Amino acid sequence: MLYDLLYNVFSYIINFDVILFVLIMLGVNLLATRWSSLGRRILFVTEFVLVIMVFLPFGQWSATFLENRFPQPTQITADAKGLILLGGSIDMPVSNARKMASYNQAGGRMIQFIELAFQYPHLPILFSGGGHQLVGKETEASFAKDAFERLGVDIKRITLEDKSKNTIENAQFSYEIIKPNPEDKWVLVTSAIHMPRAVALFKKAGWNVIPYPIDYHTRGDYSWSFNLSIYRGFHAWWNSMREWAGLITGYLFGYTNEFLPKPE
Repeated sequence: MLYDLLYNVFSYIINFDVILFVLIMLGVNLLATRWSSLGRRILFVTEFVLVIMVFLPFGQWSATFLENRFPQPTQITADAKGLILLGGSIDMPVSNARKMASYNQAGGRMIQFIELAFQYPHLPILFSGGGHQLVGKETEASFAKDAFERLGVDIKRITLEDKSKNTIENAQFSYEIIKPNPEDKWVLVTSAIHMPRAVALFKKAGWNVIPYPIDYHTRGDYSWSFNLSIYRGFHAWWNSMREWAGLITGYLFGYTNEFLPKPE
């Protein structure tokens, strides 16, 4: 799919740590050649970009904007038909190697969703996520089912969608399984930074969703601070730019009807 190709290319382009590492190595190596002046310029520009990206809060502000786009409801409406949890919180290579669920940086998504499931025990659950599974390997849905069962969630409540590889397919394949009526409201649960893109794609697929963002990674404000953690700076840039890339490519290729959805 062309969308997948472009999204992956954009995601790699915004993988700033790799790009900066390559530029630093290039600049250092040029210092020992007749192009040393070019090497110094490359190093100067790289250092400048590094300071802007890592030590200043612009990446955090970008992530904060996306996380704050949809507020978390204080309670779920009585006419909700069910809960939808999107995959993406399980580290599939590690989980398949270890034969047990291993969680990535979005692991809080699973924990907070299970808390929500216990708060509303009458609502059915749809888990959507296959992951980039290989032949003979378990899907993310199968690991999620095991986790639900171990933590005491009634398996009879759960429907699994285990073919999707991205959020577009989450929306489309889940719709094919549930076949909701236009007036049916389903609670869409995913990481807060991912919610704008997820809402846009689910609405395009025909869902009537109630956004319920969880798994926050910012404080929610735009305060000025000097970040001393290189990992934290890159992490904020990477997560937010990946979502912006998804919003842009999804809108350009007609997978969404609006570039940046807003609360209704």
